[in-house]
Amino acid sequence: MAAEFNFNTVGLFTTDNARMVAFYRDIMGLEADWNGVEPDVRMSDPEGNMIEIHSFTKD
Repeated sequence: MAAEFNFNTVGLFTTDNARMVAFYRDIMGLEADWNGVEPDVRMSDPEGNMIEIHSFTKD
């Protein structure tokens, strides 16, 4: 029997949180409690799966 692997959280890094939040909210239907200022965002679907979006700055 093959081993089962599953997870419920994915972390992404971006230079544009607002654009990422808009995509995952408007296109993918995830919900976010984000004030537009904080560098990190947690988004989730009704089943509890999460995407964490972290601000990344280029040097």
